[in-house]
Amino acid sequence: MSNIQKLAVLTSVNISKWSAEIVDRDVTAEVTAAKGAVKKGAKVTKSLFPGSTLLKEISDAADAARKANRNQTMPFAHGVFLLPIKNLDRHETVMEAHKDNFDALVEDFLGKYENHRAAQQAKLGELFRASDYPPVEIVRDKFKFRVSYQVIPDGNQWDGMFNSVELEERMKREAEADLRQQFEDAQQHLWDRMHDVLERVATSCAAYGTYIDPVTGKEKKKGVFRNTMLDNVKELVDVLPYLNVTDDDRIAKHCEEMRTKIAAYSCDQLRDNEALCKKVGQDASDILAAMSAYGAAS
Repeated sequence: MSNIQKLAVLTSVNISKWSAEIVDRDVTAEVTAAKGAVKKGAKVTKSLFPGSTLLKEISDAADAARKANRNQTMPFAHGVFLLPIKNLDRHETVMEAHKDNFDALVEDFLGKYENHRAAQQAKLGELFRASDYPPVEIVRDKFKFRVSYQVIPDGNQWDGMFNSVELEERMKREAEADLRQQFEDAQQHLWDRMHDVLERVATSCAAYGTYIDPVTGKEKKKGVFRNTMLDNVKELVDVLPYLNVTDDDRIAKHCEEMRTKIAAYSCDQLRDNEALCKKVGQDASDILAAMSAYGAAS
């Protein structure tokens, strides 16, 4: 086992939900015939619960869980994320909270399923068909929320699989090289995340300010930024120390600079104090310049 396998694990978050949609074949046939189209020329998809706020809340909860997982990890492979060991406890806590919320919303929907199903006839009119709605037990199985953790595979995975020692050694070298590259890409992702939030602060603060309207002679504001601009910085500096899997001193240094020079303020403070806004923007630009000096960011 190399140092890489000792520093992190792999995690995946698999969430499935019921779309509550179905292709209405009868209406599809009517539409294509009426329009003179071939049978596969159109498809009429029917929402079984049009405008359902409960299903939207479940969908939003799933999206929030996936976002939380991305924030707490680094990309590794398709659908798989690199999770530093030192962030494992935090990740488990965060994902358990999201799972509990998701499960509670699903149970709320299932508990009201029968009543909601009966109410859809008034909404769907002639499109309503009772047979389109599965039993609640079937619907329950369509909602899943699973978080899994796995060790990072090492060269021993090839042990004894081939009759050729030379082939086995080559497979080990290639696997280790691929693993190192994936690990480096994951680390680069941290720099990219820092770059993205800093660039937004730098450009937004530079564009923000006041000016005198030449027509009215009144002072007006130019530029705009939302509260999420600094929320994203605060969220990142909170998790960066746990994602800095190699304990890179440069990441630690810039994280602390972001914490004290940018995340220490609110957007309301920047809106009310133009000089402070410009200073924060310049500080963001200075950190970006330092990062670019050693090619650590895009």
